[in-house]
Amino acid sequence: MCLQGKKKDCNVGFGRDYDKGSKDVEFIRQLIEKIVKNYTIAANSIFATGLSIGGFFTHRLTIEMPEVLRLLLPLVLQFLIKCKKRHTYKQKISVLLVPGDADGIVKYVGKKDAYNSAEETIKYWKKYNKSTLEVSKEINTK
Repeated sequence: MCLQGKKKDCNVGFGRDYDKGSKDVEFIRQLIEKIVKNYTIAANSIFATGLSIGGFFTHRLTIEMPEVLRLLLPLVLQFLIKCKKRHTYKQKISVLLVPGDADGIVKYVGKKDAYNSAEETIKYWKKYNKSTLEVSKEINTK
Protein backbone atom coordinates (compact mmCIF):
# COMPACT_ATOMS: atom_id res chain seq x y z
CA MET A 1 0.00 0.00 0.00
CA CYS A 2 2.96 2.33 0.12
CA LEU A 3 3.07 2.38 -3.68
CA GLN A 4 4.58 5.81 -3.62
CA GLY A 5 4.44 6.54 0.08
CA LYS A 6 4.82 9.99 1.48
CA LYS A 7 7.48 11.79 -0.53
CA LYS A 8 7.98 8.53 -2.49
CA ASP A 9 9.07 6.82 0.71
CA CYS A 10 7.84 4.07 2.93
CA ASN A 11 9.77 3.71 6.14
CA VAL A 12 11.23 0.24 5.81
CA GLY A 13 14.78 1.08 6.82
CA PHE A 14 16.36 0.41 3.42
CA GLY A 15 18.07 3.77 3.05
CA ARG A 16 15.11 5.29 4.87
CA ASP A 17 14.44 5.96 8.52
CA TYR A 18 12.74 2.94 10.09
CA ASP A 19 11.13 4.69 13.04
CA LYS A 20 10.68 8.31 12.03
CA GLY A 21 8.98 9.80 9.04
CA SER A 22 5.66 8.91 7.53
CA LYS A 23 4.51 6.24 10.06
CA ASP A 24 3.28 3.98 7.27
CA VAL A 25 2.50 1.00 9.52
CA GLU A 26 0.13 3.05 11.65
CA PHE A 27 -1.47 4.51 8.52
CA ILE A 28 -2.12 1.01 7.12
CA ARG A 29 -3.46 -0.19 10.49
CA GLN A 30 -5.96 2.70 10.62
CA LEU A 31 -6.89 2.24 6.97
CA ILE A 32 -7.66 -1.46 7.50
CA GLU A 33 -9.70 -0.70 10.63
CA LYS A 34 -11.75 1.84 8.70
CA ILE A 35 -12.32 -0.50 5.75
CA VAL A 36 -13.36 -3.40 8.01
CA LYS A 37 -15.72 -1.13 9.92
CA ASN A 38 -17.37 0.42 6.85
CA TYR A 39 -17.41 -2.43 4.32
CA THR A 40 -18.37 -6.07 4.30
CA ILE A 41 -15.07 -7.89 4.27
CA ALA A 42 -13.74 -10.78 6.27
CA ALA A 43 -11.38 -9.24 8.82
CA ASN A 44 -9.50 -12.56 9.07
CA SER A 45 -8.75 -12.66 5.32
CA ILE A 46 -6.51 -9.63 4.95
CA PHE A 47 -3.09 -10.10 3.41
CA ALA A 48 -0.20 -7.95 2.32
CA THR A 49 1.80 -8.03 -0.87
CA GLY A 50 4.45 -5.79 -2.36
CA LEU A 51 7.16 -5.69 -4.96
CA SER A 52 10.77 -4.67 -4.37
CA ILE A 53 10.82 -2.10 -1.56
CA GLY A 54 7.10 -2.84 -1.22
CA GLY A 55 8.16 -6.43 -0.47
CA PHE A 56 10.26 -5.10 2.40
CA PHE A 57 7.25 -3.16 3.61
CA THR A 58 5.12 -6.31 3.35
CA HIS A 59 7.48 -8.06 5.76
CA ARG A 60 7.34 -5.11 8.13
CA LEU A 61 3.54 -4.95 8.07
CA THR A 62 3.23 -8.67 8.70
CA ILE A 63 5.69 -8.61 11.60
CA GLU A 64 4.21 -5.51 13.23
CA MET A 65 0.55 -6.32 12.55
CA PRO A 66 0.30 -10.14 12.76
CA GLU A 67 -3.08 -9.92 14.47
CA VAL A 68 -4.45 -8.13 11.39
CA LEU A 69 -2.64 -9.67 8.42
CA ARG A 70 -3.16 -13.35 7.72
CA LEU A 71 -0.75 -13.87 4.85
CA LEU A 72 2.63 -12.53 3.83
CA LEU A 73 3.09 -12.45 0.06
CA PRO A 74 6.16 -10.43 -0.88
CA LEU A 75 7.28 -10.38 -4.48
CA VAL A 76 11.03 -9.92 -4.16
CA LEU A 77 11.14 -11.40 -0.75
CA GLN A 78 14.39 -10.46 0.93
CA PHE A 79 14.05 -9.68 4.60
CA LEU A 80 15.43 -6.50 6.14
CA ILE A 81 17.74 -7.14 9.07
CA LYS A 82 16.18 -4.29 11.09
CA CYS A 83 12.75 -5.80 10.53
CA LYS A 84 13.81 -9.31 11.53
CA LYS A 85 15.23 -8.03 14.82
CA ARG A 86 11.76 -6.78 15.76
CA HIS A 87 9.97 -10.03 15.04
CA THR A 88 8.64 -11.08 18.43
CA TYR A 89 5.30 -12.64 17.45
CA LYS A 90 5.34 -16.35 18.32
CA GLN A 91 2.44 -17.85 16.31
CA LYS A 92 2.85 -19.16 12.79
CA ILE A 93 2.32 -16.71 9.93
CA SER A 94 1.21 -17.93 6.51
CA VAL A 95 3.86 -17.07 3.97
CA LEU A 96 4.05 -17.44 0.20
CA LEU A 97 7.48 -16.37 -0.99
CA VAL A 98 8.09 -15.61 -4.66
CA PRO A 99 11.81 -15.03 -5.18
CA GLY A 100 13.20 -13.39 -8.26
CA ASP A 101 16.43 -11.95 -9.54
CA ALA A 102 15.23 -9.28 -11.98
CA ASP A 103 14.95 -6.38 -9.51
CA GLY A 104 17.59 -3.79 -10.34
CA ILE A 105 17.69 -2.49 -6.77
CA VAL A 106 16.97 -5.38 -4.39
CA LYS A 107 19.53 -8.10 -5.04
CA TYR A 108 18.68 -11.81 -4.81
CA VAL A 109 21.94 -12.41 -2.95
CA GLY A 110 21.13 -9.80 -0.30
CA LYS A 111 23.11 -6.81 0.89
CA LYS A 112 25.47 -7.00 3.85
CA ASP A 113 24.09 -5.30 6.97
CA ALA A 114 20.91 -4.30 5.11
CA TYR A 115 18.85 -7.31 4.02
CA ASN A 116 19.09 -11.07 3.80
CA SER A 117 19.36 -13.01 0.57
CA ALA A 118 16.29 -14.72 -0.84
CA GLU A 119 17.62 -18.09 0.34
CA GLU A 120 18.27 -16.78 3.89
CA THR A 121 14.75 -15.35 3.96
CA ILE A 122 13.25 -18.68 2.91
CA LYS A 123 15.27 -20.46 5.62
CA TYR A 124 14.15 -17.89 8.20
CA TRP A 125 10.43 -18.37 7.49
CA LYS A 126 10.77 -22.17 7.29
CA LYS A 127 12.44 -22.21 10.71
CA TYR A 128 10.01 -19.66 12.21
CA ASN A 129 6.96 -21.64 11.04
CA LYS A 130 8.61 -25.00 11.83
CA SER A 131 7.90 -26.01 8.25
CA THR A 132 9.11 -29.26 6.73
CA LEU A 133 7.91 -28.35 3.24
CA GLU A 134 10.42 -28.57 0.45
CA VAL A 135 11.31 -25.38 -1.37
CA SER A 136 11.39 -25.31 -5.14
CA LYS A 137 14.71 -23.93 -6.32
CA GLU A 138 13.63 -23.51 -9.92
CA ILE A 139 14.70 -20.07 -11.02
CA ASN A 140 14.17 -18.65 -14.47
CA THR A 141 17.09 -16.37 -15.23
CA LYS A 142 17.12 -14.71 -18.61
